[in-house]
Order: sequence, then structure tokens, then C-alpha cells
Amino acid sequence: MKTILSTIATAFAMAFASGAALAQPTVSTSQVGTGNSLYVVQQAPDYEFYELTATVKQTGNNNVAGDPLSKTPGIFQIRSYDAYAEIVQNGNKNGASISQDNIYRSGTNIKQVGADNKAVVKQKDSGEVANTVEQTGNRNLVNVDQLYVFPFSIRAYQNGNDNNITAKQINSGFGGPLVEQVGNLNKVTIDQDNALYSGVQVQQTGNANNASVKQKESYFTREQTIIQKGNDNLASADEQGQDNASRIVQTGNLNKATVVQRLDYSESLVSQTGNNNIASVTQNGGNNYATPNKASIIQNGNGFAAAISQSGSGNQAGVVQQ
Repeated sequence: MKTILSTIATAFAMAFASGAALAQPTVSTSQVGTGNSLYVVQQAPDYEFYELTATVKQTGNNNVAGDPLSKTPGIFQIRSYDAYAEIVQNGNKNGASISQDNIYRSGTNIKQVGADNKAVVKQKDSGEVANTVEQTGNRNLVNVDQLYVFPFSIRAYQNGNDNNITAKQINSGFGGPLVEQVGNLNKVTIDQDNALYSGVQVQQTGNANNASVKQKESYFTREQTIIQKGNDNLASADEQGQDNASRIVQTGNLNKATVVQRLDYSESLVSQTGNNNIASVTQNGGNNYATPNKASIIQNGNGFAAAISQSGSGNQAGVVQQ
């Protein structure tokens, strides 16, 4: 007979005293075998200095730790000064979800190792956000959605198989994503809205790569970097304003790259090494800062094509094909 370990833990932080006398609510759960699932809710009372902590560990089989807002299993933390949530899953049909709202200083982490991984991190009205998601093998997917964030972090690493990362952040903050994927059907999409000084950076290594980064109002960026190494590459970066810079490096196979940056100081570099290259840079800006726009496309071998278009201020450009 199949053993089902299922824990539903609901923790509400209730105020019976104030200040340093309050116990800090902590939930720690561990499950080992077959149809696992989890549900944790932590909520601090108004105006109290609380530190919420929840850790969920699951090891084998039908693991789930889903979205508590729809009453499926997961971790949901509400209204606190500090909150930290972590879900660690190990094998089989993993899933995971963390949701935090109205947290002044929050931290989240999800680790998954094998099989049908998925992970979702959501934050709404939260402050000094720090996210890390790590996945290792099989049907990986990460989805992070944050709304008012400052300063913020996504790191997200994936290793093998059907990878995918999507992140969306709106009022953004002072740091930003670093996304790395290593093998198989990679894809990354990051869309940030006000962004501020976000330098992004995406790295992909092998197979059906794809990457796209877009920042809207932007401000102090000074790099945006996409690096891809091999197979069906495609990359794009967008930006909008202030101190831009960008860099796309692609190494082998069906390359293509596009950079568009609008107003302010622009700079760009696209370097492609082998196979069906195409590249394009469009920069419309420059509002001085000692007048840059610069752009450069370097292509080494095979299908070549290139285009650079710049509009205002001290333009320069260079195209090398060999």
C-alpha cells in the first residue's frame, strides 16, 4: 500500500507581547516519501517587529509545494519586517511556490534536483528582496513575478533539459538578475519596468538557446550582457534610457542578435563567431555625457550580415567581418 506523507502546516504569528519579548515564528518541515504536499501560512500582526521563517524539505516522488493563495500547497508569508522562505525538493514530480506580501526585508530560495521541476516565486509589496532558484535536471521552469521591489535580486541557475526562466519585475531596484543555464532547450525572458541600476546578465551554454531582456525606463544600466555559446542561438536586448551599454556575445551555430537602446548615452558590442550570423544594433539617443553612441559588430565566419543605425550625438560604429 502506497504511503503518503502529507503535512499541512499553518503558522500564524499572534501578538501577545511587544518588542524583544516576542518569540519569532519559525516553521520547519521535512517529508521523505511518496505523495508529498505542503501548505504553510505565516502572518505577523500589525505594527510588530517580526521575523518569519519557513523551510520545507521534500525528498521523493510526487512533491508539491504550490500556491497557498489558491489553497494549493506552498509557503505564504504576509506582513512582517523580516521573512525568509525556502523550499528544497529532491526527486520526481517537483513543483514549488513561495509568495510574500508586505515584507520589509524578504528572502527566498528554492532548490530542486530532478524530474518535472517547476518553481514560482512571487512577491508583491516587498522590500529588500533576495531570490535564488536552483534547478538541476529535467523539465525545469522558473517563473518569478515581483511588483514593488527595492533593492532586488534574482539569481536563477538551471543545469539540464527543457529549461526556461521568465521573470517580470515592475518598480525594480538596485541589483538584478543573473541567470545561467547550461544545457538543452534553454530560454530566458526578463522584463523589468523602471529598473534603475540593473546590469542584468544572462548566460546560456548549449542547445536551443534563446534570450531576451527588456528594461523600460532603466537609468544607470552600464551593461546588459547576453552570452550564448552553442546551437540555435538568438538574443535580444532592449533598454530605454540613461547611461546604457550592452553586450551580446554568441559563439556558434544559428546566431542572430538584436540590440535596441533609445535615449541617452548608449554603447554596444555584438560579437558572433561562427555559422549563420546576423546582427543589428539600433541606438536613437545620446543626450551628451561627453557625446557617446558607439556600436560595434564583429563577425567571424559563415553567414554574415550586419546593420548599425544611430541617431543623435557623437556616433561612431564599426563592423568587422572575416
